[in-house]
Amino acid sequence: VKSDHILNLFEDVEGTLPQDKDRMTTILRTFLDMDPKRQCVYQVGRRMGLFSRISDMENPFRLRKVEKTCHRLGITPDNVDEMVDQIMKRFI
Repeated sequence: VKSDHILNLFEDVEGTLPQDKDRMTTILRTFLDMDPKRQCVYQVGRRMGLFSRISDMENPFRLRKVEKTCHRLGITPDNVDEMVDQIMKRFI
C-alpha cells in the first residue's frame, strides 16, 4: 500500500500487508478518534499542503495558519467536505 499524492488524506499510510496492517490502521484510528473540529483542521491542513501526517499538527505555526484559514473561510466540521472540494478544484 502506497500513498503518494496530495489528494490522499493520509500520505503516511503505506506499507506491506499483512505485516504493516496495525501501523497503518493506527494512523486511521488516530484520525477517527479526534474530535470533529480537529479532524476538520487536519483535512484542511492536508489539502493546503501544510500537513503530511497527523503529527504535523503539533507544529504550532502550521496549526495556527490552518486554524486561521478555517476561521477566515468559515470552514467547520459541518461544511468541511464541501469547502475542501472547492479547495481541491483550485488545486487540480
